[in-house]
Amino acid sequence: MNLSDKSIKFYTLFSLIYIFPLLLALENYYYIDDLARSLWGFGWDHDGRILSTKVIQLISFGEKSIDLFPYSNILASLILALGGFFISEILKIEKNQKIKFSGLLLLTSPFMLENISYKWDSLPMSVSIISVIIPFLFINNYKKFIITSTLGLIICLFTYQASIVIYGLITFCLIISYSINKTEIKEIIYLLKFTLISCILSFLLFKATILFLNIDYKNRDSTIFSSPDTFILLKNNTKNSFRLIKKAFNLPLKNHFFTNLYFIFYFDSENIFM
Repeated sequence: MNLSDKSIKFYTLFSLIYIFPLLLALENYYYIDDLARSLWGFGWDHDGRILSTKVIQLISFGEKSIDLFPYSNILASLILALGGFFISEILKIEKNQKIKFSGLLLLTSPFMLENISYKWDSLPMSVSIISVIIPFLFINNYKKFIITSTLGLIICLFTYQASIVIYGLITFCLIISYSINKTEIKEIIYLLKFTLISCILSFLLFKATILFLNIDYKNRDSTIFSSPDTFILLKNNTKNSFRLIKKAFNLPLKNHFFTNLYFIFYFDSENIFM
């Protein structure tokens, strides 16, 4: 991994410049969740994100979470910038470059703008994201990959569950990359097999931890398979997924998608066409 001092300085400087206007805009404003936490200092246990609560309590040196703005937002942006760099390394984009501009696509994504705007949630969200990215750095060692994937997915499930989608997206991107580079089909099968094993292990350990600690999530940890209407729910979720994908291709998100696609192909043209 080619993370030089020059790269660290660049990503740090860019992250600070990028988030600075947002910090000015948020200085005297709170999201609803932020406002409630600023008054009562409660955590995320009711959402099943007990690790988020513990991390913020640890930083706050107490039982109640305190306002860490702007440091929490700055740290979250730095973590996302690092995560973007890791993704570029994993997909071998700009592989001969010390400074990877493609690594900034994660931080600057409009989907992440809201995440880094939260004064409390931004840090746990960024931790959950990078926890499902790091395992792919060990993709060439499947034993390490399974261990780090299982651990990373558990961290994600206890911090911000929605980030688990990124694990699947990176897997999908790797399959496309393998296909473009005419990698042997067995490598794709191994990738799918070990990602599936990691997902199953992490989910079982997640459920076992809930039972062991006797945590009452009030059914917020339930899945569609615990419902008698599993197939109906699966059908509805599939419809909603396609609806959201279709909506994402409306302006201005469509422009961002194709801009990202252009930069990925531009930066990785040597890897694709040579």
